[in-house]
Amino acid sequence: MKKLFLFFFVISLITAESHSQWNIVYSPSYAQTVSVIRFYNNGTGYCSSSLYNGSYYNIYKTTNAGLNWTAQYSGRTGMGFTDLCVRHPDTAYFTGIYGTLLRTFNGGVTWDSAALGNYAHLRGITFLNSFTGFAVGDNGVIWKSTNKGVNWTLQSTPLTTSFNRIRFVNQTTGFLFASANFVYKTTDAGATWTNLNFPYIGPIDFLREVVFTNENTGYVSGDIGRIRKTTDAGVTWTMLTTPTTEAMFSMGAGSANVLFACGGTGKVIKTTDAGATWTLQQTSLNENLYGMAMVSPDTGYICSWSGKILKTTNGGTVTAVGGENENVSGYSLEQNYPNPFNPTTSIDYTLPLSADVEIKVYDISGNEVSSVFKGRQQAGSHSVIFDGRGLSSGIYFYALFSDGLKIQTRKMMLIK
Repeated sequence: MKKLFLFFFVISLITAESHSQWNIVYSPSYAQTVSVIRFYNNGTGYCSSSLYNGSYYNIYKTTNAGLNWTAQYSGRTGMGFTDLCVRHPDTAYFTGIYGTLLRTFNGGVTWDSAALGNYAHLRGITFLNSFTGFAVGDNGVIWKSTNKGVNWTLQSTPLTTSFNRIRFVNQTTGFLFASANFVYKTTDAGATWTNLNFPYIGPIDFLREVVFTNENTGYVSGDIGRIRKTTDAGVTWTMLTTPTTEAMFSMGAGSANVLFACGGTGKVIKTTDAGATWTLQQTSLNENLYGMAMVSPDTGYICSWSGKILKTTNGGTVTAVGGENENVSGYSLEQNYPNPFNPTTSIDYTLPLSADVEIKVYDISGNEVSSVFKGRQQAGSHSVIFDGRGLSSGIYFYALFSDGLKIQTRKMMLIK
């Protein structure tokens, strides 16, 4: 009976190891939802979370491709930000609840607040160029600035419902997306808006995110795994077939043909043929993935309900543990032995140079459960012993860090 149990446990491990390569690169000390993430280039990006009362640090910035995230003082507490536009590594804009709009021109050293005089929640923001931008939100509000967001003018609106997103494909043509399945288009830089009669499916279908890959081709994600595509600048929309029924909260385009969407229960879907077919990628998380930013067809970021930030550098390609025995710039992290184990196992690794090293262990949800070793080590081969005596049976991940950089991750199984 014990052998039979072991057999099925090993089979479950193999199955569980089909997680896509979206690695957790940041995990906050406390769970705090990160709802939006944007990158200017591969190195510099911003993200934000919903703040609990008493904390003012809910904007985070990275300048080293997501390796480290620095909390920035926003001057706001007990609230959340909803959308973000990054015009330059030093210039970014956030929209938030209660009509909040923040901007920085110095990389987040300071954040200024724009007084809009209307307390409707703002949910979307975009800039056509360095000077002209739009912000939209509840009650159909549309704000426009022509001086880098210093002053904003309330525009006439075609609707009184909530606008979630606004996106422009050039200096004059843009689209307004309302949560209740309304899409409007302008061809005169926002002076007038035309209803595109977007196809309505049902009362539980809400528009979540929009991505355009050129002036004519765009994608809209929604609930129940629905993604619609236009190839004629919004005149008609086609429902695409996806492999999930989870809400797709965000999307990102790595190129004209390579797109991703992320959503409920840690699901990511990917297309490499402009939406004709989609494949499902299951991350190691089982929670809502709210924001996505792709900087290339292979490199992208996701932010989650618990505040974690995930990154891929291979387009989320699924890799089994057996195929992870790689040498990364002279580094190697071996498969632990024995595996499965109870209660101790040996972890061997090789360093090409002296470095500050840490070996961390995570549970299946991505929570750190142990720091097996932390300290300075010389180049060469090393070994540490991990003791799982205080942990429950299950699948765990162990990772090698060198000078703060995550080098490689492997999986192991504890059986008691």
